[in-house]
Amino acid sequence: EAAGKLDKTMIVIIGDHYPYYLADNHVNSLAGKTVEANFERYQSSCIMYCPGIDTVKIDAPVCNVDILPTVLNLWGMEYDSRLLPGTDIFANNTHIAMLYNKSFVTEYVKYNAQNGKAEWLPTADELTDDEKQKHLDYCIAVTKARYTASLDVMNEDFYRFVMDNIKVEEPADT
Repeated sequence: EAAGKLDKTMIVIIGDHYPYYLADNHVNSLAGKTVEANFERYQSSCIMYCPGIDTVKIDAPVCNVDILPTVLNLWGMEYDSRLLPGTDIFANNTHIAMLYNKSFVTEYVKYNAQNGKAEWLPTADELTDDEKQKHLDYCIAVTKARYTASLDVMNEDFYRFVMDNIKVEEPADT
């Protein structure tokens, strides 16, 4: 604040993973309850602070890959959304919190990719069986496509290719 840079600052606090090396009984002890391994283990919070922006609580299921597009959009920065697997958490679209094993959570369903079972949430009561199936099929396809694209980006060193083939303009003096 004293340096006059607070209006150009955003603070983002998020855990990027659960405590990998803690045994289940220690995770349960830390949480004070039994933590379900496929979905609940991956729940966390994200706090974003930016002076002048009103407090907003988002309860939509989102995941860590959604943080960067959200920050970029909050700052009004241009970017090619095709290069990022996440979506802005403030966007009015289907939010899919994807887990490492292709399981996912949306506002309507928890899908366990390990056993192929869908657990419909109370919010899905407003949907017909046909709408539920279309939602599930869509989310499975999107999840599969994002995982495939992410692996291809990593295996082909795609960002190096992108960076080597674009002209980056120097930012204006700030």
